[in-house]
Amino acid sequence: MYTEPDRSINYVLVAIIIILLGCAIFFYVERDRVGQWLSKDRIEQEKSALEERIATLEDEVSSLKKEAALQAPPQAVPEARKEEVFGKKQEPVSRGEEENSPATSSTEDECRDLNNRLDHFCNYLNGREYVSAYGLKEGVCRHFQDLLPRLMKRPPVVVRETDDLLRVLHNNAHFFRVLGKKNTLLLRDILRYDGDMMESVFALLYRTLTEGVSCRKAGAGLSVSLPLRGSYDYAVYFLNTLGGRSYLMRRDSRVRMLTQYYSILILDRANDAHLNRWGMDIRYPLNALISDIRGAANLEKRTEYLHTLNVLQKKYRKRYGAAG
Repeated sequence: MYTEPDRSINYVLVAIIIILLGCAIFFYVERDRVGQWLSKDRIEQEKSALEERIATLEDEVSSLKKEAALQAPPQAVPEARKEEVFGKKQEPVSRGEEENSPATSSTEDECRDLNNRLDHFCNYLNGREYVSAYGLKEGVCRHFQDLLPRLMKRPPVVVRETDDLLRVLHNNAHFFRVLGKKNTLLLRDILRYDGDMMESVFALLYRTLTEGVSCRKAGAGLSVSLPLRGSYDYAVYFLNTLGGRSYLMRRDSRVRMLTQYYSILILDRANDAHLNRWGMDIRYPLNALISDIRGAANLEKRTEYLHTLNVLQKKYRKRYGAAG
């Protein structure tokens, strides 16, 4: 039986052909406008991508400027500024002015000068507005001296730290956990507002550790004292634990290098006093720090630090050989 073809299909095909022809004619006639529209859209996309790239480069330049500022050679701290913070160096007590007067030892002179510098520094901090805002009743140095037992009783984990992830996390936030937020912020503010005196402050605190025993023997106890045994644990923490090194990497580069420098000096003293109970090898952090300080330009006493470290390097090479 004959059936007529479905005309609706033919109509659809014709309509599609007409639409396609219309589009072709439109794009041919309006090709310039379409090209301009496509070019404009592409230009906007490229412009947006370029603006993002510029913003990224500006951020990188800003970071490089900040890093360069940290690495810039520091200007020597004026003597007037040092006297403002630490007072004038005490002159030795005159000896034998009276016929039977006992001679004052050089140790007593050094202890008297050290105590004077500590007291002057504490008074200077107490007079600073940012310190006063913390409302410390007995002054900042007495406050931190009272915190020392807390640090000594709760030292960081320095052996088998990585056996437990929780130990690493606790070590990473050790000072915040032990001292609390307020005291941690106070330390941060001291470094922020009086950072120009950082090298002198580190040196002064180290003197309290090295001269504390001799001053007590001479009957001239210090107003601030740091024990070698407790300081040793923190030296190992900064030099040889994941948490301690991570903590230092988040600090200013000068703070990091100075902390490592004095940690090495403390470890050396512990070796000489047979107090290196964890048996830490000083040679590896010593060599690494020499390399870091050689490439640094933001330490005023850089030459002095390198000389001291090089002397220690020769000492331990002679004793144990070169680090593997």
